[in-house]
Amino acid sequence: MQLPSTAERIAAPAEFIRSFAAATELLLVGSSREAVDDLVRGLGHTSGATFGLHHFSFTRLAARLASRRLAVGVRPSSAVGAEALAARAAYEGAVRNNYGDNSAGRKA
Repeated sequence: MQLPSTAERIAAPAEFIRSFAAATELLLVGSSREAVDDLVRGLGHTSGATFGLHHFSFTRLAARLASRRLAVGVRPSSAVGAEALAARAAYEGAVRNNYGDNSAGRKA
């Protein structure tokens, strides 16, 4: 939506949101979370209590939608698991770069 003044940019979506019943769940997406938060706060001041409004920035919504798909097959890890993974990555790097013979980290 492109409107010339700030007041119009805030009033138009607020009016649209108010056209729904109070208990309707709505997904509000804006250029930033702060912008959508300001809109929701303004609604709260003029309409009283609001609920059922889910608000995100574009990037946060994209991350939220992608997170489940990206997490398929991923399991939670502990600090020990992270340390083991780092040790394995360092070992693989050393083996692939032939650091295992007489170089870095070994005393002659």
